[in-house]
Amino acid sequence: LDGTLIDSMSMWESIDREYLGRFGIPLPEGFQQELNGLSVHETAVYYRKRFPSIPQTEEEMIASWMAMAEGWYKESAAPKPGAVRLLEHLSLHAVPMAIATSNARVLLLHALDRMGIRRYFKALRTGDEKLPGKPAPDIYLAAAKDLGVSPEKCLVFEDIPGGLLAGKRAGMRTIAVYDGEDETAALKKRELADAYLDHFGQLFDPDIIS
Repeated sequence: LDGTLIDSMSMWESIDREYLGRFGIPLPEGFQQELNGLSVHETAVYYRKRFPSIPQTEEEMIASWMAMAEGWYKESAAPKPGAVRLLEHLSLHAVPMAIATSNARVLLLHALDRMGIRRYFKALRTGDEKLPGKPAPDIYLAAAKDLGVSPEKCLVFEDIPGGLLAGKRAGMRTIAVYDGEDETAALKKRELADAYLDHFGQLFDPDIIS
């Protein structure tokens, strides 16, 4: 979901900055990269270890983040260019689709309803289920099982290296999706993935897929 279907990573950075600021803690440089792929529960555990002075339990942290993010997912979530065209194309050809996200289910549903695309997905797997976070393959293997498809027949779209590793470890093919990274990060994603997309429209012109 985040960074792949929708452009939300800068929103989460703002939430982390605001949340830490409540306790007089500046946002560490590169902090978002440290959280990439972690489920919401794993993120709370990480916060507790990294910032022991925060006077909230893990459950209270999660509740704070959900309250801060809910409005954005309800009112501002928008698909990346070409994403809806891809979903329509796959649906037309009866290709089953699932979302495997580290995000919370309630925020995922808000985003899907906001964009009007929930109907395209046969299965939804989220960070609420307490499966090991990416780069562990568990969430992708669970999604494949939901779809009734063997892992080797699955194609994963991902925007972070940990997600690409999760797909690979699940025995799936992977396509990296550009999400504002610099050239160094893009090179790492190119090395991990079977293909790299600057935008989803490239899928309809295979000659320009890198």
